[in-house]
Amino acid sequence: MRKEQSDIYKLQNCVEVMDSLSQEGFSEISAIATLALLAMESREINNNQSNILAHAFQLIRLRANDVRDLITSEAEQYGCNSTREIFGKIIAAQSAESREGAA
Repeated sequence: MRKEQSDIYKLQNCVEVMDSLSQEGFSEISAIATLALLAMESREINNNQSNILAHAFQLIRLRANDVRDLITSEAEQYGCNSTREIFGKIIAAQSAESREGAA
């Protein structure tokens, strides 16, 4: 296999892993958030339920951080990880486009 094909295969594999990680992690986050919202809509929330809700929100935060870290780790293996500097440039470019479109 040529190096270019090998690199493409590695990149494709990386994207597939990140897609899998994001789908699984965000599905879990969505399920926990849905349960928490249903509990909050309940008319009566006792102290025990409040503790359960607090725990659910902690799980959402932890899982979101885990998914972020796993995806970042996968991207770093191929030098594709985002940095705050790059993110700042993207936001600045989008802002400039918005200003130009409004003018």
